[in-house]
Amino acid sequence: MTSWWETIGIKKGPGGCGDVTEEQKNTTIDQAVSTWERMGLSEDEIAFGIAVMGLESGFNHRAIGESDSERGYGQFNKRTWKDAVNHYNTRPEHTALGEADIDPDKGRNDPSSQIAVMGPWIRKTWERAATIPTRQRPKGHSFDEIAYGKWHQGQSEAPKEIGKFLADPQKYNNPNKRGYFTTNVDRAKQSVRLRKAGGWVALWGQP
Repeated sequence: MTSWWETIGIKKGPGGCGDVTEEQKNTTIDQAVSTWERMGLSEDEIAFGIAVMGLESGFNHRAIGESDSERGYGQFNKRTWKDAVNHYNTRPEHTALGEADIDPDKGRNDPSSQIAVMGPWIRKTWERAATIPTRQRPKGHSFDEIAYGKWHQGQSEAPKEIGKFLADPQKYNNPNKRGYFTTNVDRAKQSVRLRKAGGWVALWGQP
């Protein structure tokens, strides 16, 4: 059967970004989607998370950023990783879902821990982006892009600074980054919804 995620591209880059096979990419996305669904993330939040993983690390949990502090699927730096782990461990539904605490040191290089920690942080990022008044949102960019600006630049970054980041051709506004991200957001949304609806077999009649 065709993989749900075959249309999602693997972005190559320095620090091991994208040094994975198609099978590894698909397995990573499968695990992430299952984990995030269990946490109650929406289809749009899940699709956003898939696109973030692709752009930040090329779906390689060993990817290392230019600063050497940024690591893993979501390219958390050391400080943000600790904040994200703490958010994961202390949120109200953590115990209700039967989740074990994640140790920030042991979990740093563990792919399952990285995926788990990303889930609540995706939702937090999504909610922070939604608090930006419509009149203050960077013009010409989708909500997913604004949320990515929050992910990359920091949860507390002002809308004006998010706009500068998104408009910068070296940091984001180029085909290699913006083109990749927006394309994969759309593809991920379609794939997540197809999967939920019954998939390629139900919709296309293909084995």
